[in-house]
Amino acid sequence: MKLFRHLRLRFSIRALLVSIAAAAIFLAYHVHWIVQRREFFRTQTVAAFEARAAPATPAPGLLALFGERGFTQIAMNSNLPKAEYARVMSYFPEAALADFCFYNEPIIE
Repeated sequence: MKLFRHLRLRFSIRALLVSIAAAAIFLAYHVHWIVQRREFFRTQTVAAFEARAAPATPAPGLLALFGERGFTQIAMNSNLPKAEYARVMSYFPEAALADFCFYNEPIIE
């Protein structure tokens, strides 16, 4: 019994609060990343593709723990500036970006 008393972990309330705060900041970063990814799909004209035949592309980081899925390719408008491409790559590092021209007007024959 004395052996277990010596092996018992001891820490202060301050250490507990600091570790919980660090874990909360880490998880909040990943949740914010998911919000940015989903907001990008709502505001932009893009097409995202998932691999069906190949093994599924996992979501980066801990995003899969929150139910986010990975994409193999994202097609975007080719008229966007390079800064926009860098922003998209930060949201979707697992996906390859492809340039496509999307037309919003109906095709009249």
